Amino acid sequence: MTKTYNLKITEAQAQAIAHACDLLSRVQIGQWREIVDWLPLQKPIDYEELHQDTKVIGDILSKHMINNIDGNASSLGIGHPDLPKNNGVLYDLYKVITRELSMERLVSEGKIPHKNVSRNQLPITVNYDEIHRWGDEPLAEIQKVSSSSQEEGGWSLVRYTYDGDHKVYETLFEGAQNECSLYAFDHFTDDIGMCLLDPQGREWDL
Repeated sequence: MTKTYNLKITEAQAQAIAHACDLLSRVQIGQWREIVDWLPLQKPIDYEELHQDTKVIGDILSKHMINNIDGNASSLGIGHPDLPKNNGVLYDLYKVITRELSMERLVSEGKIPHKNVSRNQLPITVNYDEIHRWGDEPLAEIQKVSSSSQEEGGWSLVRYTYDGDHKVYETLFEGAQNECSLYAFDHFTDDIGMCLLDPQGREWDL
């Protein structure tokens, strides 16, 4: 059985994890030039000279790379058989975290009523595309911790749907465990597709 873990992090920490996963997954497919933006470069800097120097480095590395890729005009693609086993996992983590943070931002800005909306109601950028799993691990699940869940006894009544392999939650009510259960019984005729989430984000049947 695969072990699973809950990790409670802030939005900034989630963004940092997403950036790290994106960067490493790109380096693994040969896009090594992506690291340049993260180096402690001098300021001011001659970017034309930097560009020429990275081209020289690329020409050298290309001689030792699979298919002589240079990390600029050419690189390997996600799913290439010669990539490290965790490349798809890294890419999936990046996509899951980025999509969730992007959706939360739209909700907080009032641009969509909730995250469980159709694709044509979302911006056309790739952050909002359905996630197709590339790694050999199940897609990670991420959910914002509600303000009440950070307080004593904070539970949530949620409705869940699936967006591909990704489970999407819509919060219906927040409060103590018995309050959430009573709300469900008072307002819904059945509990299909519904459950409770405890303050740690674990699912409980109604």
